[in-house]
Amino acid sequence: MLGACATKPSLVPGQSTEADVRATMGPPTETRTLPGGDRVLWYAQPVPDTAYGSERVAVTLAPDGKLRSVEQRLAPQYIAKVLPGKSTSSDVRDLIGPPTRSYARLGKPGEVWEYELQGFQRPATLYVELSPEQTVEAVYTLERDSATSDRPRHR
Repeated sequence: MLGACATKPSLVPGQSTEADVRATMGPPTETRTLPGGDRVLWYAQPVPDTAYGSERVAVTLAPDGKLRSVEQRLAPQYIAKVLPGKSTSSDVRDLIGPPTRSYARLGKPGEVWEYELQGFQRPATLYVELSPEQTVEAVYTLERDSATSDRPRHR
């Protein structure tokens, strides 16, 4: 759970504060407050040493402002919790963070969120399709031939 802390040795769960996190990691991409009062600072970062892909690092702070955890959330175990027909856009943001980009769906109402993944052998993009009511309708991944090929078009 604290795997990303290994790359940020100055952050210590239970001791480090939000000011320490911001001094180490910079300003977050997004901040969310969870129902129990914890806050999550989201950091969108490129995957090191790759041409394509990104990480979503969730830095969770307790209500007292102390660090609870640092986790890379754009990972299979979190993506698997995004369930069509059950998850909402808020659930998605809490599970895997803010998208790389979002846009209106072509030919039908709602929107699409994209997340750049580092594929096994090729770059991949995770797509989350949302209804106008902000319920997840579909979750899927498409791989590309190479990092330099045109992005897949969503139809």
